[in-house]
Amino acid sequence: MGKRSWERKRQRKAEALLNPPPPNGHTAPKPEPVDPDSVTTTDGKSNAFSVKRLARVRKQLTRIDGMLDTETDPAKIDRLAAASSKLEEQERRLSSRPLPPVLRVAEQKNTRHRGLFSPPPPPPKAG
Repeated sequence: MGKRSWERKRQRKAEALLNPPPPNGHTAPKPEPVDPDSVTTTDGKSNAFSVKRLARVRKQLTRIDGMLDTETDPAKIDRLAAASSKLEEQERRLSSRPLPPVLRVAEQKNTRHRGLFSPPPPPPKAG
């Protein structure tokens, strides 16, 4: 028995996502191949899987950046930006780079035990 129409439609959508047609007849630039042997992590570890995965993620980032440059549909741009963000997080972790530090403004300490004749604490700042 043949496939149902909804199955064929779902398969066409999946194939279109995996192999998008070139925009306006132009082909996207081919990303430069990354040699897994030339990729090293910052912590000195170089197991084969991490190195190959890092090279693959960087290659995908290059490809998505090229697609973002040529895309005009806002919905597709949003999806590509989300994919790029996820890949950038993977790349950061695979290359063992830490997150940037978070700088917080130091708050005034609450003085619970004031002396009897000490002035009251200043009022909290608005906003």
